[in-house]
Order: sequence, then structure tokens, then C-alpha cells
Amino acid sequence: RVLVLDPHPDTQWTSLTEQRAMIFDPRTRTLEKGPGTSLAWAFEREAIALTDGSVLVAGGGIRAIGGLAWFRRTVVFDPVQMAWTTVGRMTYARENPFGLALLANGTVLAVGVDGSETYDPASRSWTPTGATISTRDAPLVVLQDGRVLSVAQFSWAYSRPVAEVFDPVTRSWAEASPFPVTDRLTATRLLDGRVLIVGGVVTCYSATACNGDTPTADVYLFDPEAAG
Repeated sequence: RVLVLDPHPDTQWTSLTEQRAMIFDPRTRTLEKGPGTSLAWAFEREAIALTDGSVLVAGGGIRAIGGLAWFRRTVVFDPVQMAWTTVGRMTYARENPFGLALLANGTVLAVGVDGSETYDPASRSWTPTGATISTRDAPLVVLQDGRVLSVAQFSWAYSRPVAEVFDPVTRSWAEASPFPVTDRLTATRLLDGRVLIVGGVVTCYSATACNGDTPTADVYLFDPEAAG
């Protein structure tokens, strides 16, 4: 079955008191109403299935009086009990899209423009990791050796795109081979362990002679063995 979070229309979010959910049954091809959670959010939240079959939902925000309100809160959905549980708060209030990746040890890596951290299902808590090289909201790809590739996001400090790899053993980041593509790309791990990067935007930097960001149809392959 599939958990479907109600995206909510871009209206009346301030009056929202409950996050609604639906359950899709692929056998009957029907949607049924699922349990609601009192923690309401409307957009830019992320969800990922944990090793025990439950679903972690993190971050997000709603339109509030005076602007937007962003959240550090996280909840877990139990498909057996059909119930939500509030768990530990994230270190950072996620103001932009961010990525989640399930690590080999069952913890979850979250990476966004505010930094990176990991969620431990056993303690239901978040812990910051080593600092990323670049602030980012790039796709995350778990490599065959358990490391995580964060692909090609712009770094103001480097004035160029930066791809980097997270090592869950040392809980640290290291720079990988750079890509000219910065965002709105897709990244998929292939059967041989390499990562296929497709599409996206080539950013126009002040140090280069160009006329604005340019969409691209280029395709790249990242080889984690060659990158070290």
C-alpha cells in the first residue's frame, strides 16, 4: 500500500488543524481515508520509508499570518496501527526542499540548505553531521558502499557547482567530481553502481561570459570508484 499525504491547496492554510492522509491499495486500485495527525503542514515536507515499514515525515511549512511558518517537527506513520507518532524535532527548520536518504544502518540522512543531520529510529532523535562543503537542496543517491552522493548544487564559496559524498562511518563530507549542472536534475543509481545524472540547469556565474542560466539535456555518469 502507499501513503498519500494531502498536499492542500494554496488557500486557508492558517485555519488548518490536521494533516490529512490517504491510503492507496494497489490490489483494489482504490484510495481510502487514512488517519490524520494534529501536526499540519502544507508544502516542502519530505517522507521516506524506514526499515520497519513505518514512514518518517519531516519538515514542511504553512502559510501563516505575516508570512510563511517553517517547522522542525517530524512524525512517523505506523501502517500496522494506522497511527501517527510525534518524534524528535529536527536541528534545522527546513525552509527549502531538502533530501532524505535511508542509510544502511537504518538511520536517515537529511540534507538541505541549512545543513545535514541524521535521524535515529531507535532514539527517535536527530543529530547534526559534519558540515557540508556547500549549502544545497540537491538529490541524494545512496551508493553501493553505503556512502551518499549529493549531486551538483551551487556553492557561493566555491563560485561553481559542488558535488560531495557523505561517509556514514566518519559522519563527514568530502568533495566529489564537480558537475556543471546545478539544480532541477535527476540522479539515479545504476546496477553497476554508477550514477546517471540527467537534465538540469547550467548556472551562469559572474566569472564566466554567459547570458543567464541555461537548461541542458546533457547526460553525465558519476563513478564512485574513480572518485575515491
